[in-house]
Amino acid sequence: MKVLTLAQSKEWLAEREFSVQESDFPSLRREYLLPPDSGWKTALARSIAGMFDPNEEVLLVLLNWDIWPSSCSMPLFNRVRLSFGETRPLDEAPGHLFALQEADLIEAVLSLTLYFVWEAVLVGAKGGLAFWVSHDEWLAVHAPDASALGRVGKYFDETMKLTPTVSDGHDSP
Repeated sequence: MKVLTLAQSKEWLAEREFSVQESDFPSLRREYLLPPDSGWKTALARSIAGMFDPNEEVLLVLLNWDIWPSSCSMPLFNRVRLSFGETRPLDEAPGHLFALQEADLIEAVLSLTLYFVWEAVLVGAKGGLAFWVSHDEWLAVHAPDASALGRVGKYFDETMKLTPTVSDGHDSP
């Protein structure tokens, strides 16, 4: 894992026609409430990490991590980053670029993101699936085509038993 500044993260995303704004993601999307249980969140993070091609880089950019300070442990998160040799504070380097076959690390950082109720962007280098995690405890799945969105939606609906949000319980054009 390599940690990037916000400017480096934006550049990486722009090269793949994404940004740190959800409005710039593919228009096909489904939205789900995040599960309340930490074990369920761990399973969700593991599932999402496994949806990316193991031969592609994946970028997770943390945004709005300071909205719910009582929900997070910055000492814990900083220790995780320190284990990768990263000493800069999160506001200086919020991007986490995972190398090929680092699904376990994606799972770890995404799990903490879900536990701490932080906002995040998660995009694979090949520009297929993308995820937006909201600090308001919902997750949007974005896909380049209806088939890909349908596969993820079916998995989230039937296997993960996630609840579609009231505003978006189906494919959006």
